[in-house]
Amino acid sequence: MARVSGVLLTLASLVVIIAGLRAAAPILLPFLCSLFLAIVTLPLSECRRVRPALAILGAVAVNLLVLAIILSLVAGSFRDFTLAAPRYQAGLAEMASAMLAWLQARGVDTSQCSLENSVDGRWIAILLEPPPDVPSRRV
Repeated sequence: MARVSGVLLTLASLVVIIAGLRAAAPILLPFLCSLFLAIVTLPLSECRRVRPALAILGAVAVNLLVLAIILSLVAGSFRDFTLAAPRYQAGLAEMASAMLAWLQARGVDTSQCSLENSVDGRWIAILLEPPPDVPSRRV
């Protein structure tokens, strides 16, 4: 009995830890990324054979290179998604019409359902626009 309660206590604590990490993700992710970049560029900035100004410039250059790589990966993923969006839209419309046909075959009245009309690709543009009530963060 004590072994079972110990396992349950361990599982419960894991659930609490995972929930806490998920809740703190907006804070932890930038912190861990910056820690990673600091550890990666630490040998460059502590190099004794290079002038300190060049070492700092090199560390900044490495950080900017890593940032450029990450941004290019995100931009490539977004571009691939926008190119594939019409295919996803067509597949979703096909599934919606198949679902309506399946419901009609089982005697469900689908005359007021407009699932085919609700499959619209304009939602991508809507997601990219900032909400009008959010103030701008420009300084």
